[in-house]
Amino acid sequence: MHHLVMTTQFMKEHKQIFKGDHLTFECTDDSSDHSPPEAILGGLGTRRKMCLAFVMHYPRMSKLDNCGSFFDEQTLLPKLGIEDTQKIDDSFDVLVTAPPKYANKLYSEVLSKEIPWNDILKLEVQNLTRFGEHIVNCEPRTLTDVKKQTQVTYPVFVPYVPKNECDEDSIITAKN
Repeated sequence: MHHLVMTTQFMKEHKQIFKGDHLTFECTDDSSDHSPPEAILGGLGTRRKMCLAFVMHYPRMSKLDNCGSFFDEQTLLPKLGIEDTQKIDDSFDVLVTAPPKYANKLYSEVLSKEIPWNDILKLEVQNLTRFGEHIVNCEPRTLTDVKKQTQVTYPVFVPYVPKNECDEDSIITAKN
């Protein structure tokens, strides 16, 4: 396991971001070579998978400290046949409490050893975690400012087409 192998990608050029723009950062991982196969949960520990994006912004936003987003695992549980879970000391794993066939097993263990994975289920889970709702959490710089949390979905990309000032229709409309 090479938990210290990380890659960094820089943008080839600076981009101007406007109010209302939506930034999406995606990371990919292939753990199919793990033997025995195991579920890898997300998190900041060295045995976890993480996707971090650092973005520099100018000018400084005086009230914002940081923003991040995450997929709410509770949305995924019904797809996997997991009915209920309970928090434990490990903040990135939970104890499955229902249904009885998964009860008293760690979520990571159920994912690794109990779920009957097939190509269709893998694709459904990938699509749900990629395109499903994510929770965005923006932290204020000070305790007196309001913490903002909202839900977002994967954006539908609509290319920006600048208005052509020389377009005949806009010239005619302007004269009238």
